[in-house]
Amino acid sequence: MSRLNQLAKSIPWAILFALLSTQLANAQAYHLEQLPIPEGWYVNDFNNQGFVVGHSRFTDGETVVLYDHQGVLGTAGKTWSLDELITLQGEYTSVSILDINNLGQFVAYLLPDVGPRKSILVDLFDSGGNFDPTWKYLNLPASSGLAYAMRVNDFGQVLGKFVDDTSGDTYAFLLDSTDPGATPEVLTDPTTGQPIYINHSETLRLNNLGQVAGNTVVETDFGYGLAPGGFRWTPGPAGPGL
Repeated sequence: MSRLNQLAKSIPWAILFALLSTQLANAQAYHLEQLPIPEGWYVNDFNNQGFVVGHSRFTDGETVVLYDHQGVLGTAGKTWSLDELITLQGEYTSVSILDINNLGQFVAYLLPDVGPRKSILVDLFDSGGNFDPTWKYLNLPASSGLAYAMRVNDFGQVLGKFVDDTSGDTYAFLLDSTDPGATPEVLTDPTTGQPIYINHSETLRLNNLGQVAGNTVVETDFGYGLAPGGFRWTPGPAGPGL
């Protein structure tokens, strides 16, 4: 089965610890489901295949990062650690999967025992839709402070953030993970040509059109200097626009 057919035939469902279904015209029924995940596990994202991803605090030695509700990987309701999916280089203290797309690709950050935090992209399936996990490090902007991938869309575009060493400000970047030679593109304001200062970076979002939404800081006329404001960054022939 091709990757696109696999995506098209996946069963769409939404986990906010609740499943919504329409039973009768103009009637809705809600089903609340407690996920059987270890204590200390935090949910970050889910996809249309029924995968729920997050972060584990090594509860009872478990490093659970993925929950397979529908049994796509073999057993329904099974939890997976990153070590069960891929073989990593070196030792790490903690791991978190921050986002997963509808093709089973996810971005995660690792905190090695030695050295800076690293970001990886894991692909759970091969081009034929078979379970065959592969992974790679992501090329992030240089930062001695903090840089990591946060979102991935269905076309392999990766959105992340980094702290600029000169200004100390936080900026966002886009990276095409399908291109081995791609370099991160820093999101800039077309009116000034300057990078967009990111405020509350946890709100950054990326859709399948390559559009980015988030919070920035803008000047105001209220005498208070700076205030938070929203932005939408859209790629296009005429350049990105706010």
